Amino acid sequence: MPQPNKNKKILFLDRDGVINVEPEGYITDWSDFEFLPDALDTIKRATDEGYRIIIISNQSAIGRGMCSKETIDEIMSNMIETIEAHGGKIKDIFYCPHTPDDMCKCRKPEPDLFFQAAEKYNIKLTSTWFVGDKLTDVAVAIRVGTRPILIRGGKPVPDISVTEDDAVAVVNNLSEAFEYLLSIDKLRVVTDA
Repeated sequence: MPQPNKNKKILFLDRDGVINVEPEGYITDWSDFEFLPDALDTIKRATDEGYRIIIISNQSAIGRGMCSKETIDEIMSNMIETIEAHGGKIKDIFYCPHTPDDMCKCRKPEPDLFFQAAEKYNIKLTSTWFVGDKLTDVAVAIRVGTRPILIRGGKPVPDISVTEDDAVAVVNNLSEAFEYLLSIDKLRVVTDA
């Protein structure tokens, strides 16, 4: 197997609460999907800056019998089309269809979706970022070695118990998350030169 390319700029994003408005229940139809105000512009900017964006998401509406895999795939396809129409690009989407009771290895905070993406695209996870809006997102990011950014989205942030080595940036939205990671990545390029 080839060595992972540490120079790939990979940005993992959660979907609900990061790209679109966090629903009260579940998004089971495209008409339920509403982009957050900063999402399309930020995804375009990340694309323009050379980041490959991969979505990692729990979609338990499938496992709960609320909609089919085909419906979720259609929603994801419509989301990608809208993002591309605004100049952004999504490299791929990995999602878990299971409920918490299924005890699978792919539902965040379990790491399997990240491992699938890393294997498929030869990614060194420690060179990547993951932006999410839940503590399970932070937990899985730390577990797989990607750098976590937590979007609070106007919600109070509970105490995040991590070690000093597990620094977690807490921001208000995807735009702030991207500004933060871009400043760190640019600093790393300067210091690595």
